[in-house]
Amino acid sequence: MADLETFDLERFGVPVSNKENKQLEAAVKEKEKHITSCQIKVDLHKERIDAVTEHLKNVKQEFNHTLVRKGASYSYIDRVG
Repeated sequence: MADLETFDLERFGVPVSNKENKQLEAAVKEKEKHITSCQIKVDLHKERIDAVTEHLKNVKQEFNHTLVRKGASYSYIDRVG
């Protein structure tokens, strides 16, 4: 056990005993970073989708108001004209 090194015990809680295990631990750490990075990207995309969805809802509402006003305008012209 003299050749055991402790690799981030608070995080993993396991001792690293040889070079292969050190490489595996490094690979795991890299993959965790990649997963975290991807999760951040996913969260940003979800926020953008929500913003665009809200904007589309507002555009549809404004379009409907415009159609109502246009209809009212034609109705007024028919009555006056």
